[in-house]
Amino acid sequence: MKLYDRYGLPALFVSRFLPAVRSLVPPLAGAMKLPPLPVALAVSSASGIWFAFITWIAFRAGSDWDVLYAQIVKSSKLLGGGVTVLIVLVAIFLYVRYRRKKP
Repeated sequence: MKLYDRYGLPALFVSRFLPAVRSLVPPLAGAMKLPPLPVALAVSSASGIWFAFITWIAFRAGSDWDVLYAQIVKSSKLLGGGVTVLIVLVAIFLYVRYRRKKP
């Protein structure tokens, strides 16, 4: 209750944008016996903004799918190459360390 007293409804509004916290906000607000109407307004307005943003991102991804797909393929190849190099370097490091410890 101290956090709500300190930060109020803006904290509830902002917390709806935090992935790990967003699902806990309404039940905890109810458990803290916060006033239902202001909490509902804060939570629903933040949720509306969040889902509008997600819908916009999905729309943009669908309309530019060819460009997005090409970018994903390019990024995947770069990431795969980087991970491969990292694995080889770690294997070399472990091999050298093992050879040095061997009597």
